[in-house]
Amino acid sequence: MKKIIKLLSLCALLLLVACATNDTTPEIPDTLISPEEMVAKLKKSDRLYVTEYVVHKLVTANDVKKIEASAFGKKLAIPMTIGDRKIAIPMDAVLKAYVDFDSLKTEDIIITEVPRSIKLKLYAPKVEMTSSKIDHKEIKEFSGILRMSFSDTEMTKYEKQGREAILAAIPQMGIVSTAEQNAREVLMPILMQSGFDADRISIEFKSRFINKC
Repeated sequence: MKKIIKLLSLCALLLLVACATNDTTPEIPDTLISPEEMVAKLKKSDRLYVTEYVVHKLVTANDVKKIEASAFGKKLAIPMTIGDRKIAIPMDAVLKAYVDFDSLKTEDIIITEVPRSIKLKLYAPKVEMTSSKIDHKEIKEFSGILRMSFSDTEMTKYEKQGREAILAAIPQMGIVSTAEQNAREVLMPILMQSGFDADRISIEFKSRFINKC
């Protein structure tokens, strides 16, 4: 994986936080919000998309034809130089991380009146691959004189392998920790608008990410 470019952060729930961000001193409601009301408020958006990455990967393959023979009672596989095939396929994939509010329950929200505070427990952001494409103009291919070029079926297989490799590498990218931080930045104004001081707000994440193709 040659390059990971972080393109977008904090791209959802803008309508919900607009009032809080435009008013630097939001009016604190007299009545304390209940966990049930907070769940309903957050579930106005099923998914909170907070981070987007574009990942560039170079998928390579080396297909060598071999001649099988026997000598002195042993089987040999002799590579044929003129039967060699190589290919390098550049591909880009878009990964998006989001917080899923669908499974949010009232027991995930702890609210106290004195002092007025809130603790929000969320599942860790999930990561999905929303798209991937091969840069066909930049494909580098070599085929020996006895070999055919790589077929569309083979190209599709290599693209699938590239997608799987990118998904497997997600834990090392830092996208989940970035998504958690971005989610906190989006949710803080919403919780403050509901009457909680910033130093009385706790947002925790309680499980690992799930990746999807």
